[in-house]
This record gives sequence, structure tokens and C-alpha cells, in this order.
Amino acid sequence: IVGQDWLESPASSWNPPDPARLVFASMKGGVGRSTAMAVLAADLASKNRKVLVLDLDLEAPGIGTMLIEEKDKPKFGAIDWFVEDGVGPISDAEFIADMIAPSPFSAGKGLIDVVPAVGRLSDKFPANVLAKLGRVYLDAPNSEGLPSTFLSQTKKLVDQLVSNKNYDVILVDARAGLNESTAAAVLGLGADILLFGVDTPQTFASYRYLLAHLGHFKREESDDWMYRLRMVHAKAPAVEELQKQFRDKAYGMFSELLYRDVQLLDEHGAPILDKETNLPLLNSEFGVDHEVGPHFAWPILIDNSFVDFDPIAVRTQLLEDYYRIAYGKFLSGAANLLDMNESLK
Repeated sequence: IVGQDWLESPASSWNPPDPARLVFASMKGGVGRSTAMAVLAADLASKNRKVLVLDLDLEAPGIGTMLIEEKDKPKFGAIDWFVEDGVGPISDAEFIADMIAPSPFSAGKGLIDVVPAVGRLSDKFPANVLAKLGRVYLDAPNSEGLPSTFLSQTKKLVDQLVSNKNYDVILVDARAGLNESTAAAVLGLGADILLFGVDTPQTFASYRYLLAHLGHFKREESDDWMYRLRMVHAKAPAVEELQKQFRDKAYGMFSELLYRDVQLLDEHGAPILDKETNLPLLNSEFGVDHEVGPHFAWPILIDNSFVDFDPIAVRTQLLEDYYRIAYGKFLSGAANLLDMNESLK
């Protein structure tokens, strides 16, 4: 009855010339996921990219307040679209237009459009927000009489937003954890999935649940969804050895649950151990230091300057000189990924 979206097989990869899709996911809040999204959006716009930012963290909206001035906040947010689409299909272009706000951080260069979780109308009547959330996840019947799940609605919402304007990339902020709405972003959009985490036991315990579940799905050689996953080491220390420890843990997790591995044995049939990690060596799709592997995390350095992140109030926080040191490797990884996607168009 519940959790059905997690049973859906991962959608096929997005296809050019559609815009690239990046989902920002995490098992825990407070890892700087939304801040990283704001930084990436500003960096892409500075390079003349057209970016759409969609906040699907409906219970903890935040990206809208980071990127939209109050005077520009749209009438509706994503939460309104889900409620209204549950009543009947939305085909009104004006409704879609009333969900999108321009961000000032794209002025004179590229473009950043933002669909916040909550719009101006909900701010005017805040007592209605919890009631709306109660209706968002209802599986109302569609025109064929079948349940219209949150996953199917999310795919439809993204398709409508994409048809509105010719974007280069869509950045989607998913809800933290293993909620049903997380399944929609992780499984339903054919997107590249950035898996944020800090170096704690809780991070790897939680991601083991997710990867173990994903391991049940079939992987096609022509369109292998596993290659769309990428770990991000949030709040990473500026010490290579400590960043390597995070990667080693991620490698062990991916090797156990997703990589097609055969243990390497010596002439006596005993496992051959890695001299540094003391873990069994594996004849894997990736070695531990293979940068293309999903386990090879992009680090975002811990920086107290981003604790009170409010770029609308402090505009310099989204200038490259301000964010480049902490986010440089993350931005380079994302740029390389998008450049590879661009070459497919």
C-alpha cells in the first residue's frame, strides 16, 4: 500500500537534446546539499548556462530563499502543483509560469530559474501548508483509473517545466532520507544522482540500505543506471588522507553491494588483501583509486564561511572568489559530467 515508488525500476537515462538532470540527495539533513546546489547554479550561470532549479524537499524548503528575492517569489510552489494535479491534470501554461521565479545571480550572464517548494500564496496563508502536504502524497486515480503516484507526478512536472524553456541543466533538490518522495527523484527522472554525506557511520549505514535496494534492479549494459550515481564528501577536511578514507569506505560499500566483483585469490585460494586498506582485492569494474567510479567522492571542503549561508542578504557569497576554494573539486567534477553529457547532444 505504501512505498510503491521504491519498487519502480530506475528510469532510462535522460536523452539529449533534453537538458541534463542532476539530483542532489542525502540520507541526512545538514550536509550542505542545498548550499552546494545554489553554488553550482551560480557557477553554471556565470559560464552562460541556462539552469532550472527545482525544490522537491517539500517538508524542509530552502533553496528558494537562497536564490530568489522576496519581491520575485512566484505565486505558486511545487507543493501547489502536486495538490492541484492530484485533483485533475494541469495543462494551464499560466499556472506553470506562476511557479517560476528568476534569480538575481544570473544577471547579465546565463540564466537561473527557480521553482521553490512554497510560493507566495502559501506565505500569505501559512496555516494551509501542512494541509497541502497531507494531500501531496495521495495516490489519486489518473484518467485510466490507475493510481497517480508521486513518482509519476514528478516526471510529469519536470516534463512540463522543460517544455516551458530551453534549459541546459535541471538541478533537483530531493528530500533527505528514504522517504517516498526521494524515490521519485532518485529513480524516476533518469538523472545523475549526487549522494551527499559526511564521514560518519550513519552516512554509510544509511547508504547501504539504499544501495542494497538498488542492487535488486537489473542493470543494462547499454544504459547502466549505476554509472549515474556519484558520492559527494560533504564538509570534507582539507587533508587528502582523510578524503581518501571516505573514498575507501565508499568503495567498500559499492564493492559489496553494486560492483560486479570477484575476489582475487592467491595460489592457496586465500583472498589477496590490499596493503593499504587491508580489504580483499577485487576484480572489479573499478579500482579504489579509479576516479570514474561512483564511489570516488567529490570533496566539498568544510568552511565556516558557509555556516550562515544567505546569499540574498550577502551577495558576495555566490561570487567565484568566495566559493571556489571550498567547492572547486566539486564544481570541476560537475562540469566534467555536464561536458560529457553535452557531447552527447
